[in-house]
Amino acid sequence: MHQPKTLAFMVIALLGMTAPARGDAIVTMPGPLNSSSILFRIDNTGPADIISATFDLRTTVSNAPGNPNLIIDPPAFSIVSPSGGTASYGGNNGTFDVFSMNFTGFNSGEFSTFNIDPDVPGNPSYGATVGELVGTLVTVNFAGGGSFQGVLVPDGQGGLIAQAVPEPTTMALFGIGLAGLAGYSYRRRQRTN
Repeated sequence: MHQPKTLAFMVIALLGMTAPARGDAIVTMPGPLNSSSILFRIDNTGPADIISATFDLRTTVSNAPGNPNLIIDPPAFSIVSPSGGTASYGGNNGTFDVFSMNFTGFNSGEFSTFNIDPDVPGNPSYGATVGELVGTLVTVNFAGGGSFQGVLVPDGQGGLIAQAVPEPTTMALFGIGLAGLAGYSYRRRQRTN
């Protein structure tokens, strides 16, 4: 008689703990942190094609006097396209502190690389280092919707990696899953008393 309610709580818990993945990516920068040779690598580790990636340098702080934000100028260079498609510099936001890359045919299991030369405003020969890009906000967009968003942090091996920022939907589903498990546990304890 209590089985349908128990089963309902378990289904709610499982639905809340799993969210469909539309795409996933790994964004890395090999080091060392003091290198001014800055190479980005994007690996498509999910089922959907990557269509674009945006890099927001407004959250970084350079080591230059006065600690100005970094900018990108000139555009990305030495671009290596994914094997199934193309990669191109998508432009910047006019103040050169946000830039994007556009992709076609960036399939699962493929990667793309490119170099940038970040500087500080007014000093095009500054030559920022990999370590100064800590805090860069990276957003990777997938065909059919969905995105991966992460912040560049040290990877413990001398480079940087984008650490995922949980989406609000994921956190809500996780909360629903916990509530379902709590409800299941509560009902189970009440039955034994």
